[in-house]
Amino acid sequence: MDFIEELEKTSKAEEYPLVRFLCPDGVTTRDHLMEPERWDITDDKTEEVLVSRVQFPLMLAWALSIHKSQGQTLQKVRVDLSRIFENGQAYVALSRAVSREGLQVLNFRDDRVRTHPIVESFYASLSSADEIPHDETERSST
Repeated sequence: MDFIEELEKTSKAEEYPLVRFLCPDGVTTRDHLMEPERWDITDDKTEEVLVSRVQFPLMLAWALSIHKSQGQTLQKVRVDLSRIFENGQAYVALSRAVSREGLQVLNFRDDRVRTHPIVESFYASLSSADEIPHDETERSST
């Protein structure tokens, strides 16, 4: 995941965070020195600065809901199953990871992994190809 690698001194002898970002391929990383940005609110008539704000352009990200993660493929996933409340929700959460190595599961219990009865019925109705009777007339002749 992305993290602050170190604090690096700039030419002004100030320390700025050097952030290591994990690229979408899950392997490559990219380091970026985060320098503070300044935003000013000025008076439209006099252009006098009324309010000024200086901050690092970083947004901390701690979590992503299961609902928001649907359809995404993620290299590293930490899934907490303690608050699963819907059929199929655990499947959606667990299937976001591309590998077992990139998946960490917290608070796993069998009863939290639930399937909707309609889905269970559908899979129970499926037959394997070996069980399907073949009519002689359906076979292709050479």
